[in-house]
Amino acid sequence: MSPAFQDVRHRLQAASGRDFEHVVYPWLKLLFPELVHPSSLKDLDKKGVDMGFVIPGDVFPVVIQCKGFEVTADELRDGHVEQVAKSVRKFGKSGLKCKRYIILSNRSGRNRVFAKGVESKLGQLVSGGVAIEALLWTLDDLVKALERHLTAGVIDALRRWSDQVDRERSKIFSFDEVVIDDVPAVKRRWRLHVGAAQGQIEADQPIAPSQLIEELLIPTQGRFSLVIGAYGMGKTTLMRNLKLPAGYTRLLVPAANLLHVVYSGGSQTALLEHLLQHTGCLQDLADASGIAIKELQRVGGACLGDAVQSTDLKAVLIIDGLDENRIYSRADGFRRLAGELRRLRIPVIVTTRKEHFFNRYLELQPQEQQVWLSRAIETTVIELTDWSTATCNQMLDRVASLTDSNRRALDPLRVLLDQRRLPLVAGHPLWLAMAIDLALAGDMQLFDNQRALYSEWTQRKFMRDFSAPGRDLPKALSNLAIFVQKLTDVMTAIAARMCSVENGSLGLKAEIDDVTVEAVAREHIPTAERLDPLFAESSLLTPSSIRSTSGMQMRFSHFSFQEFFTARAIEIELISVADSELPVGVGAFLERR
Repeated sequence: MSPAFQDVRHRLQAASGRDFEHVVYPWLKLLFPELVHPSSLKDLDKKGVDMGFVIPGDVFPVVIQCKGFEVTADELRDGHVEQVAKSVRKFGKSGLKCKRYIILSNRSGRNRVFAKGVESKLGQLVSGGVAIEALLWTLDDLVKALERHLTAGVIDALRRWSDQVDRERSKIFSFDEVVIDDVPAVKRRWRLHVGAAQGQIEADQPIAPSQLIEELLIPTQGRFSLVIGAYGMGKTTLMRNLKLPAGYTRLLVPAANLLHVVYSGGSQTALLEHLLQHTGCLQDLADASGIAIKELQRVGGACLGDAVQSTDLKAVLIIDGLDENRIYSRADGFRRLAGELRRLRIPVIVTTRKEHFFNRYLELQPQEQQVWLSRAIETTVIELTDWSTATCNQMLDRVASLTDSNRRALDPLRVLLDQRRLPLVAGHPLWLAMAIDLALAGDMQLFDNQRALYSEWTQRKFMRDFSAPGRDLPKALSNLAIFVQKLTDVMTAIAARMCSVENGSLGLKAEIDDVTVEAVAREHIPTAERLDPLFAESSLLTPSSIRSTSGMQMRFSHFSFQEFFTARAIEIELISVADSELPVGVGAFLERR
């Protein structure tokens, strides 16, 4: 029995007489939602009915008679058996019938003499044809039934909430129902030993699509799987459409609003309680039973905690987008999460961006003693990699097969891809999806104007990123459209800082340090807030190395973005190139001014 239910049991045991009826009633409503309150039954109490499951007809599905004794279980005697017998005789003579008649005692089942005496009286209801089943429920029986029922109810409520969120999620593209299952990936082992300053990550090993589910669904206590990938590689899409084995329940929770409260340094139950609080999935149960929502979340969290420590539970918990959580996205927060998940025996999958993982989670310096690491972290890291040509063609084929108009609209895009005129699109599912969306919308003319195309793509990318939950804008720039323009200016200025003219030629540096990036950003965004998360969230700039005491180097996520913003910097005269020879890619963007 969980500590949360022990508290409920103690309160029920302390109540006696009519008080016991009123205290136990909301909990019985969890088991029997249609149960009618004693005060509503009027004269039925005289017929041996304290609570009833009333429906039109001659037979009650359930009748409950409560016995709130004031003596201990060991002190129950023949006189108490006679109290029960009196209620049983009343019901037997009432002319009423039921499928199940329950005597509910506020004491445990340790007194077998009392139990046998009551059971013999209840047998008369069955032999007389008044009840199909007649039972004595002790407080232990009730609590066990509540634990089983509430555990199933919590899991079902989470599943329905997860399914509803998936149905209501905003549709980014007109073909969101098209999903590619066979995505390329590699796996690694990652270890962080107690007291270690940095995690150790092994070299990557290719993993076949058929092995992906098997790798992710291994329920090993104290371990979980990390799924990482660059922006737009399909982490969330994969989690939403992961083909689970028969009988498995998917519990997918966006990490953005998942909170953490320190209960004695952090505990698994605290995380699960906040999971229930965030989803609001128990509100219907609270409304139907009359139990306060906070108490139901506390007890429900304990039930869920017991369930996820059992290998019998066929469920997978997915915490999606850890980089969007204000606490767990930090290095010390990740240690907390690892501690909170340490006892779970069901498969747990956590997703985050590749650049966020390498920037933050490998930097696990022990900074605060209260943020403890009780055991080594060891987990599988699955990285989603660039798509192959075959995978890209599979995506095009599936979208084209939806309608004849789709097929006709995508034929010109296929030609451009075959001619390798869209290097950004090849291998990247997000940019491929954006290209498909433009083609289906009849905007193929953009593909003939590379500068206009990249301008459209970067605007869409910024808007998509910063309209997502948990990605707040600087307070000085709360308007999204203005912020997107400012961020475009920042990227242009950063590209200009990465240029140098030598021997009459314009050269583009591959990397820039994060201190310079921060300084450039502050020239354009007037705020005292920390700005470096903005670049991980927009993902046009990504880390090219693990952060260390000497800082971190950054680069554009695709070289064509650097060429695009360099051309824009030349156009607005941030760079003086005079008669210098320009890189071919930069020149291509300038030709279409």
